[in-house]
Amino acid sequence: MNSQYKEIIKNELLNDPENLGYSALIESDSWEDIYFLLNNKNYTLQERFMARSTFQLAIVTTIASISQIPDPVIKDMWKDILSVIQSSTEIDLQNSGVVSLLNLAVMQGLLTSEVKNSLGKVTCSRLELLGVKLPYTVDEIKNALL
Repeated sequence: MNSQYKEIIKNELLNDPENLGYSALIESDSWEDIYFLLNNKNYTLQERFMARSTFQLAIVTTIASISQIPDPVIKDMWKDILSVIQSSTEIDLQNSGVVSLLNLAVMQGLLTSEVKNSLGKVTCSRLELLGVKLPYTVDEIKNALL
């Protein structure tokens, strides 16, 4: 196990910042339960970058509705924006320009707020949220305290 990840797991188990009850589980030698708590995918992580193809799939209704825009100037503007997106390998969701474009798409009815707010959000485990690469076995998690 990577020493950095071992330290992260150790701190998680000793400090229990989410009050998940690790100390009682450690005392009762319930390492499978600890493993479940650390690996259960019940957290959400906001990623900064999104692959272009994933981004395009998420906004597919927006892309389709551009052809329905009656104003030719606005339609051309969105076609230009899509060309820029097409030339990128990934989209920086924290870039101020990207944020502004997404907000504009919502204002113009091309994108729903729900879709905009879901971009880059992924379901993850507690370990993934902490930045630990998976998977680690029950024994490896237990050994993080040694």
